[in-house]
Amino acid sequence: MKEVLQQHLYSIKINFSQTIRLSGYSVVLMFIGVSLFSFIVGDKGSFGNPLVSVLVYFSTIMIHEAVHGLFFKLFGGNPRYGVGMMYYILPYAYATSEGDPYSRRQMTYISLAPLFIICALAVFVAALFPSTAPYAAVAFVGNLAGAIGDMWLIRQIWRFRKIPGVMFVDNKNSIEVYGEQTLPKRLADSLAARDKAAGWWPRFSNAVIVTFFGLVISSMLVSLVLSFLNYQGRFTLGSEGFKLFGFDLSNGGFTLSINFLPVLCAAILVGTIIASAANSKSTKVHTTK
Repeated sequence: MKEVLQQHLYSIKINFSQTIRLSGYSVVLMFIGVSLFSFIVGDKGSFGNPLVSVLVYFSTIMIHEAVHGLFFKLFGGNPRYGVGMMYYILPYAYATSEGDPYSRRQMTYISLAPLFIICALAVFVAALFPSTAPYAAVAFVGNLAGAIGDMWLIRQIWRFRKIPGVMFVDNKNSIEVYGEQTLPKRLADSLAARDKAAGWWPRFSNAVIVTFFGLVISSMLVSLVLSFLNYQGRFTLGSEGFKLFGFDLSNGGFTLSINFLPVLCAAILVGTIIASAANSKSTKVHTTK
């Protein structure tokens, strides 16, 4: 039986700026996941079959959403599933239970269950069957990186922990928040400020992420174009002491080298300039009463 919802308080949505940051954070989690899995299980010294690894990755995504759906069902919901593309940047799969209200604690279990269950199973399988470790690593890392949206959601719903009778309804594109009273002014102001405009840090982090991946992708595209044109010789972007990437097509060989530290430094510099310039334009004059 569905509970009778109180007044609608807020809609939790991921905007364009947050989508960019979550994409970057997901990549960071991939590197963390590789290190964490190696630390727990040990280095097995094998990468496995690429095709099998791809199948394991997509299977992990489906299992991840199935676990969400299972917990929706356990708490009385009617889950359904689908896929989408967030702002044409971040592809995602989803499980939702539209119209069904859940408490903050239930939403926490629903959101985090796939993260802990699948990662724990991956470690268990790798320890029990060492030959499967490369594929268990794919499941572990893919699941951890893919859970970045769930982690973001947990942070959002726990901001409403002091609202009496707070309930959450999971829709495809938003989480609707209901409660027995209006939002406290401090929380309402905080949410309004976040929705109205991004501050210096969001602008900076977005610019760093976009610049970093833009440089990496550009280097790959340049390499493909030069290779297609049968370019012979070397091509370098940057100076010898600060080389971003280098391309070498000579003697029948093909080499692309990307120096991630200089690329990251360049991205940070661009991010600082963009965020500071935007901040100076949006500076307001404060008056005293």
